[in-house]
Amino acid sequence: MFEAFEHARRARVRQQAQWAGQEVRTNLDLAFDDLNAAGIVARQDFTCCGTYGPRLTARGLDVEWNNDHGTRILVRGAQWYSHL
Repeated sequence: MFEAFEHARRARVRQQAQWAGQEVRTNLDLAFDDLNAAGIVARQDFTCCGTYGPRLTARGLDVEWNNDHGTRILVRGAQWYSHL
């Protein structure tokens, strides 16, 4: 089984090497583009905790958080969607 995995991994690495200098757009990238175009705040690289609350506030959302990383950030007036 390991040999089959290694064969597939090496083939993928060779394939990716051909992409040098090209922008690679995945289906996930395209989905986030579509969400943003529809006016839905969606970020793949959106950091949590210390920068999360201020970033949401900067986006015009009503945020309540006490800067305690052990507590939830309360956001009012927004709809949240999560992938499964």
